[in-house]
Amino acid sequence: MSTTLSIKIPEPLKKQLEGAARRQRTTLSRLLQESLQRIIEQESGGHPPSCYDLSGDLLDRCGRGPRELSTSQRHFADFGR
Repeated sequence: MSTTLSIKIPEPLKKQLEGAARRQRTTLSRLLQESLQRIIEQESGGHPPSCYDLSGDLLDRCGRGPRELSTSQRHFADFGR
């Protein structure tokens, strides 16, 4: 599924992008899609997005859960008994 995204860019940048698209024999849209995808992959270390990354907006709606329980000694009071 595709969606349209509108952005404003300076005219000199548009000309540079169009030139790059011509040199690569691709469309401006495809050039921008691939460039944005590379940026996303670089930010994630080249790994595909995790389940948390894909559902993060859903998880944030649930509110914050308890803090990390494994570091609080009181949670270990009855451990192993």
